[in-house]
Amino acid sequence: MTKMSHNELNNYKIKLSALTNVFQTKCLNICLYVWLDYIK
Repeated sequence: MTKMSHNELNNYKIKLSALTNVFQTKCLNICLYVWLDYIK
């Protein structure tokens, strides 16, 4: 395993959480859209 500096690790965590947030938001938007379409 390669040694990562503390800074690199933090950057990785930030990128990962940002990606997760984007993914969750997209899923929520799709779910909401489908649900609103369904109840019309």
